[in-house]
Amino acid sequence: MKLSIHQYLTRAGIFKSKKEVFDAIKNSQIKIDKEIITNPNHYFNISVHEVFYKNKSLSDITEKVYILLNKPLGYLCSKLTDEEKKLNKKSIFEIINKDATIDEKTKNSLFSVGRLDEDTSGLLIITNDGKLSSRITNPDHEVNKTYLVVLKNKLSQHDIHSIEMGMYIDLEENGRIYKYKSKKCKILPETSNRIKITVKEGKKREIRRMFEKIGNQVLTLERVSIGNLKLKDLNLKESQYMFIEKKFIEQRLK
Repeated sequence: MKLSIHQYLTRAGIFKSKKEVFDAIKNSQIKIDKEIITNPNHYFNISVHEVFYKNKSLSDITEKVYILLNKPLGYLCSKLTDEEKKLNKKSIFEIINKDATIDEKTKNSLFSVGRLDEDTSGLLIITNDGKLSSRITNPDHEVNKTYLVVLKNKLSQHDIHSIEMGMYIDLEENGRIYKYKSKKCKILPETSNRIKITVKEGKKREIRRMFEKIGNQVLTLERVSIGNLKLKDLNLKESQYMFIEKKFIEQRLK
């Protein structure tokens, strides 16, 4: 998993503001391995390299936390910007931040492993463990993610085959639209317009775009499993979460 150094430091939970993050970079207080980094947009693989602040490894600073959340509709998976607050948006971290058992530094270090759209619900992992996040989100590791989809129209066998084999769709990244060919996936029909789809990656709004490409519309989208970690086995109602050990997740990614 690659992040820019300013994204990584923002997640680390040791800085009170983005200004402090950028000041630390500008003042040559940040190293990746043995190299001083002064470019806030420097990208690196968090699974391979180690980050230091004032010569102290950030991997040693914050205790690792692992949370499973049944994400409700209408919540963003990121921490809110000032503009989003003005629009009365809601964040999953508002749910977590009410927990008095987590100290503020740890709360500031948490991020979601992959994101679910505001209008998507279901299983979400929240942690501050970048290496585990990389293992789950990198398609090379082939961790399946399964979604329950309710469609506006009936799905034909031809439609199923088209999506399963991969197709070119329009995706957006940083305000730029680009063509992307989706990876092969697996669809299991439950009714004529209700299916489960299993993918090995999860580009932004990818599933919705695939069904739009064949002239259909996703009415509801819920992530029901990550690997063998299944929402139905966790007994989590909407907006409920639980703390678990890293081993609990790792055993269910195999």
